[in-house]
Amino acid sequence: MMTLVKIVFISVILTLITSHAFGFTNTPTTTGPNQCHDNVDCTMKLPYCKGIALCRNGVCICYDEKAIITQQCQNDEDCIHLICAPPCEVSYCDTKTSTCKCKCKN
Repeated sequence: MMTLVKIVFISVILTLITSHAFGFTNTPTTTGPNQCHDNVDCTMKLPYCKGIALCRNGVCICYDEKAIITQQCQNDEDCIHLICAPPCEVSYCDTKTSTCKCKCKN
């Protein structure tokens, strides 16, 4: 009986070691600024989303960007920090109001 318990114990330990070695317990990482696994990823990656940021097919999307971002800007390079999600893809500086915004395709 003791031998059987030892064999089962060793097999469980070896199974745990090999599953960690092959990365079965690892969470896959995202590589791009708008890539995601779930909606929580998008909430962190798209802080300028007015509504709920959604993860669709591995890409964060936001249907309604906040119109005004508080940071002052003078040119488009000042707005490089703003990550716009589809359908809004390009950030720019609105020189009339000196605020960073996203250009959206409609």
